Amino acid sequence: MRVHYQMEENPWTWVPGKSVSFFHFGLPMPPNLPWEIVRLPPDVEDADWLTFRVGNELARVYLEHGVISDIECSVSLLLEGDELLGRTIEDFNRRLPVTTTLKETYLDGTEVWPCDALGLTAWVKNGRVESATVAGVFLSMLIG
Repeated sequence: MRVHYQMEENPWTWVPGKSVSFFHFGLPMPPNLPWEIVRLPPDVEDADWLTFRVGNELARVYLEHGVISDIECSVSLLLEGDELLGRTIEDFNRRLPVTTTLKETYLDGTEVWPCDALGLTAWVKNGRVESATVAGVFLSMLIG
């Protein structure tokens, strides 16, 4: 599959289950991106995935079996032109076709709000969605 990359004013558009910006779930890391891409040390010992920082912490891209599995967006994430980050969790949920539910709260107050149907996890702190991790919804079934 050939993918054409074209820079937009804000390229962090999310197509649930398919892509964020130039990053397509189930495909290798694209070449010639407009940002610096830096491979980071493993998140945990014996990690079976690779982690890459995009630009100055615009996002983190995770690869499993050589293809993109997850993308953590910390600056912007657009759904049909609407910015999702920075919203209250109630407003965030109103914007989604399927809502998230509170799963757990960490000691630092960060709340984890996943929605498996969308391959989405919202990270909420001080009442606002601080970042979101999105994934290809059926990727784990394809690569085992």
